Formats: sequence, C-alpha cells, structure tokens
Amino acid sequence: MRLLGVLGGESIGREALAAWVAASDIIVAADAGIHHLEAISVMPQLIVGDMDSASLAQEYDHELISIDKDEHRSDLEKLLTAAQRFGVDQVVLICIHGGRMDHFLASFSAAIACGLNIRWVLPHEHVALLRPGFQGGFSTGPAKRISLLPLEGECSVRSQGLRWELTHTVLDVGKHVSLSNESTTEAISLQVSGGHLVLIVEQLPFEVPPW
Repeated sequence: MRLLGVLGGESIGREALAAWVAASDIIVAADAGIHHLEAISVMPQLIVGDMDSASLAQEYDHELISIDKDEHRSDLEKLLTAAQRFGVDQVVLICIHGGRMDHFLASFSAAIACGLNIRWVLPHEHVALLRPGFQGGFSTGPAKRISLLPLEGECSVRSQGLRWELTHTVLDVGKHVSLSNESTTEAISLQVSGGHLVLIVEQLPFEVPPW
C-alpha cells in the first residue's frame, strides 16, 4: 500500500497532486497540507500535527484529526508515526519544500529514523531513500539525470543501466558522491550495502512511477 503524505510546503500544482492522490491508497495531511487537498476537493483519511497552520481544520470531522502538541517533534515526524500505524509499504511525501532548508534537510533524518520506505516528490525530481541491503529496480526512463548522495555511513553501490556504471563504488559523506549520471535504459537497478543514501531521479512531478 502507498500512503501519500501531504505537507504544507510549496504546491507542485493541482495536476501533479491529483495524479499522486489517484495512485495512492491512503492520504494523510500534515497540518497546513490539508489546504492543498482542499484545492482539489480531496478528503484525507487523517489530518495530523499541532494544527497551528491549518485554519480550516475545525470544519472537519474530529475523528479525522489527530492533534499532537509535542513541540519536540515536527509535523512530518508525526505524519510518519501515523504512517507506521497504517502498516503501509511506501510513503510518498509531497508539497514538502516550503522554503525552509532546515525543515527539508530534517526530513532525511526523520526518514532514516522511521524505518519506512520513503519517497519525496519535488518540482523537478523524485527522490528515494535507499537503506542498507537494498536491491531493486527503478523505472526511470532513458536519458534521465540520476544522482546518488550518501546520507550516513559508507555506501557500497553497484548499478546497471547508467552511463557511468558503479561497480561496488564506495560513496561516503564528504568524500565521494555520484552526481549527474544518466540512465541509458527504461529501468535501472541498484544494490546498496553499508549505509543510507538517496537516489535522485530527474522527473516531472505529475509523472507517477510504479516504484
């Protein structure tokens, strides 16, 4: 099951949001993320957060709202806790970049900590968190820009389908990253060991990949 987490950051457009809603099984809004869903007349299964930015939340059924006033946890962390309760296979985070780099970078730390399969949808890229031991494929399409950035630990990466293949290449924070590679086939495959990294794929936001 795919859970779509809608945050209160910059909108990626109604068309893109509607496409991801249609491709998801469960919709959860974090605080002001509810306003993005209101714009396309979609009702989420749950609204989480401290509700300090969701001015219309009081108009919803109270059973849909999970208010958490814990100031030590972000609304994203509260959303990911809710996702764990739903028992989903994948969490896609959308409307997440609101011009606050600290919040955006903190989302990677929260993603690692929660143990879930996390994706981010950005205006020009899709991002996937790859955990140690990951082995699988991504339908990227050919001639797409591909980058792999380590987040934690030494990451040994093996690839297939890239212009410059990685053959047990070690990527490490502050030492070695893989920027602006390129897919040469419809799908790429990756094997990861040792640490956490993110895969960044050039993709328009309304393109909903099967992964």
